[in-house]
Amino acid sequence: MPTPGVAGTLHEVTVHMRQQLQEVLNVWHFQCITAVDDMETRCLRALWEAYIESYLPAAGSLLSIERISAAQVGATLGPIYELFPSEGDVLNGGGAVDTLPTHDSLSIGIHTTRPGRSGRGRKQMAGIPEAATVGSTITTAHAYWLAVQAFIADLDAKFIPTGEPIGDNIVVLGVIAKTLKPHVPPAVPKAPWPVDTFARALRLSARPVVGTTNSRKVGRGS
Repeated sequence: MPTPGVAGTLHEVTVHMRQQLQEVLNVWHFQCITAVDDMETRCLRALWEAYIESYLPAAGSLLSIERISAAQVGATLGPIYELFPSEGDVLNGGGAVDTLPTHDSLSIGIHTTRPGRSGRGRKQMAGIPEAATVGSTITTAHAYWLAVQAFIADLDAKFIPTGEPIGDNIVVLGVIAKTLKPHVPPAVPKAPWPVDTFARALRLSARPVVGTTNSRKVGRGS
């Protein structure tokens, strides 16, 4: 049964991937600008297709995508809903050469309507092919870098509307500034998040530089 989305609600969407038995997660945040009839199709499947059609074909073969899980996290909490592979989905990176270690990543920055650090986000993309790099940089002529740009363009087209969104079933990408939720230190702010902690994305960008995500070292975390 499809999961509906109520206008104004915030949703946390986690892409579950794996590289050499190490779990690799990308956590994204979205807002329903209008009522949405089917979040699995309008949001999860759209995001899934950006990964398997734009990013994975040029990513290292050691990276695979497993599923996407999501839940409403603002202004109230909702149940978990999920998306699993469909028949015919290619789930592994298409790069035939070796893949950099699990803790090596490329950062995609999210620029939003909110100024300052609270209006910025980033996603650490795993599965960089070794052949796409020279030292600590990524070769911009390599198919992997072109795939990163295609992935960004795909997300932009699906989740970052230009002008005021028109129509039904509109879901937009953005950043939840969790530190803006009132709390009493040393307590950590937790969901549900007030709607005003969300800022809509204006654009995505990446630099051809290899970074590190230490929590993804084998056996350490995600």
